[in-house]
Amino acid sequence: DGLSDGHRVDRISASFVTGNYFTLLGLKPALGRLILPSEADISGSNPILVLGYSYWQSRFAGDPGVIGKQVSVDGHAVTIVGVAPKGFRGLLSIVDMQAYLPLNMAHILGNSGWFTQRDTHDLFVLARLKRGATLQNAQASLNVIASRLSRQYPKTDAAATPRVFPQSEARLSPQPQPGHYNRLVIAFGLFLGLAILLLLLACFNVANILLVRATAREHEMAVRSALGAGRGRLSRQALTESLLLAFLGGGAGILAGIWASSFLGSIKLNIGIPYQLDFSLDWRVLAYTVAATIGAGFVVGIVPALRSARAHPGDALHGESRTVAAGRHRLRNALVVAQVSASMVLLIVAGLFMRSLTEVQHINLGFNPRHVLNITMNLRQAGYAEARGREFYKDLLARVRTLPGVQYAGLAAVVPLSVSENDDAIYIEGLPPVPGRPATRLFDNQVSPGYFETMQIPVLRGRAFTEADRDSAPLVAVINQAMARRFWPNQNPIGKRFKLDNESNPWTQVVGVVRDGKYRSVIDQAPPYFYLPLEQDYSAIQTLQVRTTQPPEEMAREVEQQVHDLAPNLPVFDVQTMEEALESPFGLLDFHLGAGIAAALGILGLMLAVVGVYGVVSYAATRRTHEIGIRMALGAQPSDVMKMVFGQGLLIVGTGVAVGLLAASAAVRMMEGFIFGVSAYDPLTFAGVAVFLALVALLACYIPARRAAKVDPVVALRYE
Repeated sequence: DGLSDGHRVDRISASFVTGNYFTLLGLKPALGRLILPSEADISGSNPILVLGYSYWQSRFAGDPGVIGKQVSVDGHAVTIVGVAPKGFRGLLSIVDMQAYLPLNMAHILGNSGWFTQRDTHDLFVLARLKRGATLQNAQASLNVIASRLSRQYPKTDAAATPRVFPQSEARLSPQPQPGHYNRLVIAFGLFLGLAILLLLLACFNVANILLVRATAREHEMAVRSALGAGRGRLSRQALTESLLLAFLGGGAGILAGIWASSFLGSIKLNIGIPYQLDFSLDWRVLAYTVAATIGAGFVVGIVPALRSARAHPGDALHGESRTVAAGRHRLRNALVVAQVSASMVLLIVAGLFMRSLTEVQHINLGFNPRHVLNITMNLRQAGYAEARGREFYKDLLARVRTLPGVQYAGLAAVVPLSVSENDDAIYIEGLPPVPGRPATRLFDNQVSPGYFETMQIPVLRGRAFTEADRDSAPLVAVINQAMARRFWPNQNPIGKRFKLDNESNPWTQVVGVVRDGKYRSVIDQAPPYFYLPLEQDYSAIQTLQVRTTQPPEEMAREVEQQVHDLAPNLPVFDVQTMEEALESPFGLLDFHLGAGIAAALGILGLMLAVVGVYGVVSYAATRRTHEIGIRMALGAQPSDVMKMVFGQGLLIVGTGVAVGLLAASAAVRMMEGFIFGVSAYDPLTFAGVAVFLALVALLACYIPARRAAKVDPVVALRYE
């Protein structure tokens, strides 16, 4: 909707609500009053509006004098009576609802079908359960009501199946699809599991370092013990050092988390409606972070603490560290194996997401998004009636097509892979509807002549729309291949007919068939879909799409100027290239986010694994300096020493890679619903990650191995 105060017009997201909406939610106004039950019963008299708190702050600077002020919504005068409470942004989690209107005003603002057409499904019921009632009780009661309505109105309500679900499942969509909520939970669990795996990997790394430190300090601890320090005191000292490291790391993590939250909150969703992404840190997240920090500190510090406490003063003071035995390295080696295997899992998940992103980026969309500029407008926001709107769009197309650098231009009510969509009931000639079943509903689009040329959608049969397809001409439609296959298999669909919305409406004739495309989701199979001429099925909301011979973003201002020359007060929105529009939750955004997060976790895991491998092999080589000196004094060559040290690292890395492959094979099962165009067990990804991780880890082994091979035997024999 468009809100105007006489100076400027804003595009706003508004919700039509009943008079008891705010009462049911237990909300009190921040200013003025809210909608009263009595006001929802009077059909459009004394139209009023309640502002959202954040919009009141941004548009009216929190002015309390806004109460009683008259503004216009889509050209109709309304009175502002109140401001919703602070923090309440509506019932959808990401939509920032900016205004609330009584439901009875819907017919004034162009939504009369809500009250006159029984097959309209745009309204949703919000209810509070009685004390002791369950969702199952509510579902059973609604099933009884639905059964009665289906008998009373068999044409429209025969297949109506009301579904009860908790409000928590409707936070992303007012009508969540079955299984959609479970999919979100699985996705959240997947990335939370990867984050926990990374945390464990970091704990393994720190634990290894502390174990090495504890071994190196055995002499010091023995001296302390000999001077009277008890085991408890030695253990507390080691745990204190571990917790200090944990708190320092946790503090740095909180700072990094605040930065990451700010970054995620700035992501552009390109969904065409005002939205909010609130990733601010709250007390629950902070409490979880502190608990994880303390837990990690204890976990990584307990073994070194116990080792320090168990150190025997006599053994340590007599120089046990000079022995050749390496039995104490087992725990450290096991931790490095765990690091390599965990890193393997992270890298394979990241690789699968990256492969999936690559596949999606090369998918055939059915149109060419390059060099296309989109500018959306809603003529209702400027109060334009249908006749005036038709003239405006006709003049706008004529102006834009004459601009230098414009190759084609067209209008469309729906942009592919956007949040907006249209659907209509259809009745196919020769296919009578089945009694008791609702009419088939298909998604459609209202477009102007030049649309298919602009989007480079090939016309495979028949023709595209022309200027002759006016409101006074016979009704025509262009369908996609999927619709032709479904209703007229092995036939020529040109000349076939169907009716829209009602069996009493005139026939619409198919005049063309175009290639299938992606309409609602980039990964879905093309559903049956059809196009109608804008002149024959007018829509006030249109997106001007312009194909240019130069970078489209450079022409945005010039094209916008053409709009404002015709309608100075008309707001335009979603001014972006078609490639930018594809970066939405319905397009490529989810794949980019998934690949980016998984890649970041994988890179961190790889770094930790490499540090762990290098640290253990390097420390083991250093501890064996005396042994290496003896071997070289007895005739061992530097290459023999290098093989010995390198072999130890090779065993650790090989074991870690093997365990990681098995762990990844089990972990990727839950990824099958989140990747596209590639198997969760893709052999190329598994093999590529295994080879890459092995090479990088072995490179980390090479450095200490080469250093050990260069040890001077004389110096080595004097070591310690």
